[in-house]
Amino acid sequence: MASKSPFIIRHLKPDNKSLNQKIEYIVYQNERGNSWNYSSVISEDQLIALKKEIDNALDQLSLADRLKISEEDSTKLQFAFDNDPLCTNCSFKMKYCKVCFTELQSPLERKLFLALKKTPIYFEVQFGISRSGKNIHTKNRSYDHPTDNFKEVLTIADFFINQGDQKLCIYTDGHTYHERTEEQALKDRNIDRQLQQMGYNVLRYTGKEINESLDKVVSEIEKWYENVN
Repeated sequence: MASKSPFIIRHLKPDNKSLNQKIEYIVYQNERGNSWNYSSVISEDQLIALKKEIDNALDQLSLADRLKISEEDSTKLQFAFDNDPLCTNCSFKMKYCKVCFTELQSPLERKLFLALKKTPIYFEVQFGISRSGKNIHTKNRSYDHPTDNFKEVLTIADFFINQGDQKLCIYTDGHTYHERTEEQALKDRNIDRQLQQMGYNVLRYTGKEINESLDKVVSEIEKWYENVN
């Protein structure tokens, strides 16, 4: 939720139609915890000067500070802003960058993420599911950790939608159907079977589908969402 500004600025309308009437604004400041407001009348030039001060203050914030990410990630993100079509053409710039760039695992996931954000569907990313079918945290786990490892993790869904008693796991696969090895296909089938036995629905999409038929993919997900509502 966006923070509420402590300031309210209103244009002071002149009492007469004189061409020499000064353009002025009144600035109200709401003091937290007090029942009164502080106000000040300023000129248009002063308002423009205030805007410049605010712009300068915002410009001094680094990308890392704004998004609360590491300097290393901010350097990579700035490069993506300048060179990656997903970033340069993004209509959500600075809104979902932290999730899109630092949590998602592949360009395919990022592409579907941005497309789903244009729909009313609420979803989660990188959703861990345990072997007992419960949500399980996966952040900062490592395979060699004695306790905080992946032993109890059945799968991590790229995207997860929870609609009451209906749950949907969505996966993006960089391999096409013919590129997957039999071992990969068997592993995916086993995971899908276990998920379905525990009441989850599963949708898997290849890189070809994401890259060439993204609208169709999103439409299929939206159809599932509408059918369970």
